[in-house]
Amino acid sequence: MAEKVGATARVSTVFGEPVEKEGRTVIPVAQSMWGSGAGSGMSDGEGSGSGAGGGAFTRPMGYIEVTGQGASFVPLAK
Repeated sequence: MAEKVGATARVSTVFGEPVEKEGRTVIPVAQSMWGSGAGSGMSDGEGSGSGAGGGAFTRPMGYIEVTGQGASFVPLAK
């Protein structure tokens, strides 16, 4: 499971594809969080069991604007 989650934890997941227009480049920025858990147990005479689960959460945060004068992060309105 960790291998599958790690495969999606790339820069492009948090920083979207840049958009260029009229001398400006805009790079979307998001916050991503991943979590996972697993467990197992045994019981005297009752058998055993195990399980695992995971989840992910991503939300847009703002964008980076790049111009000839420099770069700045512009947060989305709260």
